[in-house]
Amino acid sequence: WDVMFGELEDYYLANQHCNVPRKYELNPQLGRWVDCQRQRREKLAAERIAELDRLGFHWGVAHDDK
Repeated sequence: WDVMFGELEDYYLANQHCNVPRKYELNPQLGRWVDCQRQRREKLAAERIAELDRLGFHWGVAHDDK
């Protein structure tokens, strides 16, 4: 989890948001991981939710498959 969170932080720094496309060509694993975090929110530890919230993580479904 920590490794992928670090990759999300890098993405955030480069893009100023955490809405990684599900089919993100530069890092497909990151897109899937972000989608999985949204789906597993109820099961995530409070600390992990707080870390994602700190980055402005959007918990709603992303509409990125246009």
